Amino acid sequence: MTSRPDITVVIRTEGLLLRADQGSEARPVQRWRRSWPDLPAALTHALSDGAGPVGRRVWVLDSGVWFGAIELSSGAVAGLSDKDLIEPAAYEAEALSDIKPADAVTEVQRRRMADLGDSFLVAQVKRSDMIAVTKAVRGARSRLAGISHPAGLAEALAPASPAIMEPDGSWRRLEFWSDSVVLVECVAGAVTLIPLGAVPQSDWRRALAPYLRGAEPVGQEQTLIEGAVKVRGGHQWRETTSPDNSAARWLAEDGVDDEDTGLPTWRLGDDDAATQFAAAWARCLAAEGASRTEGGPVLRPPSAQTERWTAVAVGVVVFLLALSTVLLQRSQGQEQYTVLQAQLDHAQGQQQVVTDRRARLRTLSSEVRSRERAVQALEQELDRFSRDWRTTAGVDRRVALAALMEAVGQLVDEDIVIRSLEHRMPWQSISGVASTPEAASRLASNLSRMLSTHWRVNPAQIEPKAGSGGVVWEFSILMEPVVDLRAPSREARR
Repeated sequence: MTSRPDITVVIRTEGLLLRADQGSEARPVQRWRRSWPDLPAALTHALSDGAGPVGRRVWVLDSGVWFGAIELSSGAVAGLSDKDLIEPAAYEAEALSDIKPADAVTEVQRRRMADLGDSFLVAQVKRSDMIAVTKAVRGARSRLAGISHPAGLAEALAPASPAIMEPDGSWRRLEFWSDSVVLVECVAGAVTLIPLGAVPQSDWRRALAPYLRGAEPVGQEQTLIEGAVKVRGGHQWRETTSPDNSAARWLAEDGVDDEDTGLPTWRLGDDDAATQFAAAWARCLAAEGASRTEGGPVLRPPSAQTERWTAVAVGVVVFLLALSTVLLQRSQGQEQYTVLQAQLDHAQGQQQVVTDRRARLRTLSSEVRSRERAVQALEQELDRFSRDWRTTAGVDRRVALAALMEAVGQLVDEDIVIRSLEHRMPWQSISGVASTPEAASRLASNLSRMLSTHWRVNPAQIEPKAGSGGVVWEFSILMEPVVDLRAPSREARR
């Protein structure tokens, strides 16, 4: 007789459903290549499609769970526990997850970041999905351990050659999911998950490069790609240790071959990679017991005992209300009962007024926090500008910007239309449209030649766009300063 496993892990991603069991008997990972737009239906299929007994505990990892980082005002969350943060986090995440707080099950996780303040990771799922998933798991006579996003596996995927791994076992993995890019690393035995907050089609290298420049070296770097995800510009991202800092330029380039095998890469569209991924998750969750100690926030259903006591409490309240109504009618007569009923209706109306005002207060509080962040950002920018203005670096920046503006004025012709010049310290970017892709590439090449003293000009990123007059070519050119224009000069530091 087949024994019941301790844990069953069901993973749903784009076009793929996986089930892995962990227990005393080894079982193969089950795979279904099919799109499952409805999470409860996918879970029911995985638990009942002839895959054997379901584990005592069931974990559901779904790439459709909204997962990301948000900002909360330090003054508004001071002294609050993670549980107390759920309500403000739900309101703050609504604009990103598109789930109303009242319709969402939300979990928040505070991360202490040295020198950067607190970071808040949030996971959300629709309450209706949580109820349906809990019902499906109970129908299989199991207990739902939690729902989470499959990002952040706290284990290095096994490379084809074990010799790739260094003896200390440190590793770093960049994961591309349908709506986000996530960095996971294990250094000195500590696993850290860092959402980069960008979809794979965006310039994720811009967010990744600054972190890698200050990160600890690891024994292995890996890439994980969800089956249906297309990564713009290639998925290779390794940080090199070349003395001329060529790694920073490489991370910003868009010409890396997507099929480059410079880094070990796992694509969940491949059966072997999907099997290894699901089995690794089952091992990790079984080793952690009833809770997930690493990775992002976990959404958990209310315990059965809590639900039973809630039902009992509601029943007692209803019974007492009914009993008090009968006694009141018998002892004081119908007239007094009518008066009390009117008072109760008035109290309920006042309660609704208070509820409406509380909701309005929450909305105003959210707006105040947003404006506080905007004011803080402007104050920081003004302070940085004031410091730079009094330093040699400030002079260097103005000289570099003046050279850039002069070069743009000389090089733009009838084939180029400049839409914006955007400055984000220390980068500068130019965006616009060109009649041909060659015109945009020629502009980037001429800028590189004329501004080599001040700027390191990257190749133009070009995309076609259909318009009423035919096809035009949108382009953007990213430039990095040759010297660090943010650092004060030696004389200014004195």
